[in-house]
Amino acid sequence: MKKHLDKLWGKAVTFVGMTVSAVLFCLTFFSAWLYWNVGAILCNLLFLVVLLPCLSFQLRSAGHWEGHEGIYLTWLDRIPLDIYLCAGLVAFMLGMESYDSEIAFVCGLITTVMAALLVPSVAARVKSGTLWRNTMLWRIYALLRRYLGTFFAAIVRTLRSIPLLWSTLAVLLALSAVDLLFLAWDSRMTTISIWTMVRLVEVLLILYMMLDIRTLLQGGEQMAKGDFSRKIQVSSLLPAVRQHADHLNSIQDGLQTAVEERTKSERLKTELITNVSHDIKTPLTSIVNYVDLLKKTEVTDPTAREYIDVLERQAARLRKLTEDLVEASKAATGNMAVHFTSTNLNVLLAQACGEYEQRLAEKQLQPVLTLLEEPPHILADGQLLWRVMDNLMSNVCKYAMPGTRVYLITEVLQDSAVVTVKNISQYPLDVSGEELTERFVRGDSSRSTEGSGLGLSIAASLTALQKGEFSIVVDGDLFKAQMTFPLEQKEI
Repeated sequence: MKKHLDKLWGKAVTFVGMTVSAVLFCLTFFSAWLYWNVGAILCNLLFLVVLLPCLSFQLRSAGHWEGHEGIYLTWLDRIPLDIYLCAGLVAFMLGMESYDSEIAFVCGLITTVMAALLVPSVAARVKSGTLWRNTMLWRIYALLRRYLGTFFAAIVRTLRSIPLLWSTLAVLLALSAVDLLFLAWDSRMTTISIWTMVRLVEVLLILYMMLDIRTLLQGGEQMAKGDFSRKIQVSSLLPAVRQHADHLNSIQDGLQTAVEERTKSERLKTELITNVSHDIKTPLTSIVNYVDLLKKTEVTDPTAREYIDVLERQAARLRKLTEDLVEASKAATGNMAVHFTSTNLNVLLAQACGEYEQRLAEKQLQPVLTLLEEPPHILADGQLLWRVMDNLMSNVCKYAMPGTRVYLITEVLQDSAVVTVKNISQYPLDVSGEELTERFVRGDSSRSTEGSGLGLSIAASLTALQKGEFSIVVDGDLFKAQMTFPLEQKEI
């Protein structure tokens, strides 16, 4: 407490010293330096010796108070600065205009104290960054900016919602009305008539330009939507606008050519995959049949028996890859028949757990089913949807970390049903979810496990064929696949 009082006493003493020395300095200033009064000059120097240290202490200690961290503003520092200045100016003017010496003295004393208090208060405001913000002018400005800003933003939104031609016409008519109002104040009828004709021509020319610009905007909008079939008609456009329209048409031709080349390339790739897959099937069938015949023959050499097992396993793998290639090609091109029927997603997940129970147990994976009490129903192709689920569960068995859980969840979000399959990957996932749905991309970058890299791509394509969305989220080692379908609309 004593330390606190000592600091307050120090501030009070320096404040009084600063105030008294400043007042005395001002009173003797003209006498000292105008008339070169030696005594007054010595007094001025003495007052400066007292004033400068006191002023320095007041500025450095402003805003610092015992028991408060950082800059602390007192009630005086929270008074708006412009109101404080106005009050001081009123006190000063009252003292100057008063004929009563006692009132003039009191007003002068009040003005002096307020001026002295203003010095540390301004320093504290500057330190806290509230010098200008803590004024009535700033508050009025902020209030006007908020409300006027909202008003002008509403006007801009309204103009943007109105078609370009009509919004331009509205602005032109408003400006013309203002001009006409000032012109009609002190002008003859002839001047007003000439002005009206000239302004009418200006409005028509500007509207004609706006029509050209609207044509350009419509052409750009068509290109943004992927429609490259219609070109912008340039016959009726202004020369400057016509040049820009020609540029847009050139871009449209280039994009159209690029899209056609890309489509042709994709079609050739799909045809190549399909043709090669069909060509592989014939010799592969012979290999599988002859391996089967070899297994039925009596082979005493254990090494030969081992070779036959390897042939059988690799032939089965090659046949699976061929089937996946054909299915991926059909799914990507939409060349598959889809038969929509009502499907219960809870039953689908329960069936998947039952079918893969043994394989999950072999991999030490524990399935966790989280199903809605009211089963979500969707319209989907049961065979294709099971193929998607089969690919996901097969992916889990290949890449999930042994000894972890596999979560299978059904949920409803707004008007959509969502199926989620989550697991922890055994291998580092250094690719994004979007890349995993591409062809021949695998999460196992070392390719130490069997797989073609087509399973997730096929799942995504088959989901899209059933009017659903397929997405993959990778978060560290967490792998999450989601299928989203519109809920079946029940008839009332």
